Amino acid sequence: MAQRPVRRPGANPETRPAFTLEFATSKAEKNWLILLRERETELTECWDYLSASPEQRSRRCGPLRGEYAGIWQYEIGPKQRVWYEIDSETVVILAVHRVHPKGTE
Repeated sequence: MAQRPVRRPGANPETRPAFTLEFATSKAEKNWLILLRERETELTECWDYLSASPEQRSRRCGPLRGEYAGIWQYEIGPKQRVWYEIDSETVVILAVHRVHPKGTE
């Protein structure tokens, strides 16, 4: 499946981030757009973080372990998560969870 670019909410199209963000699936894109209506500020912060330094650990961001090793997670809110992988200069958004993912509890 062809990956679709993720645009920053309200972004200037001439701005070039260090990393390009792309959706891996249409479901990830759909959930991103739904969450964008509910938590625009937090998703904009997520976009800024992932486009600048996706491998930097922080209070909201870090790699998953165990069966999910190799996947990174950014916490949008208490329950919402964005799972992604880093491929060279591209961040591939694998999943956008609007509720806490059960597999990581």
